[in-house]
Amino acid sequence: MNERMLELAEQARSYVADAIELGFPRDQVDDIRDEKFAELIVRECAGVCHTYGWGMLEHGRPGNSIADDCGVLIKEHFGVEE
Repeated sequence: MNERMLELAEQARSYVADAIELGFPRDQVDDIRDEKFAELIVRECAGVCHTYGWGMLEHGRPGNSIADDCGVLIKEHFGVEE
């Protein structure tokens, strides 16, 4: 995995750290961690679309609403809420 993926994986592990300490069943914790990791990846991908749209404006080109719309569609497709 690249560095950003490793950071997202660590965020997902940190997200479930309390559940582990509280004694939740390991398989349940694993499912929660995996779901959070997937959510973080989806958010990252949608963020890239959004950043690309704004980046065009910063370089003097018209903003790309398609890039912004793409980010929204990605989150909707995977059921990730704002």
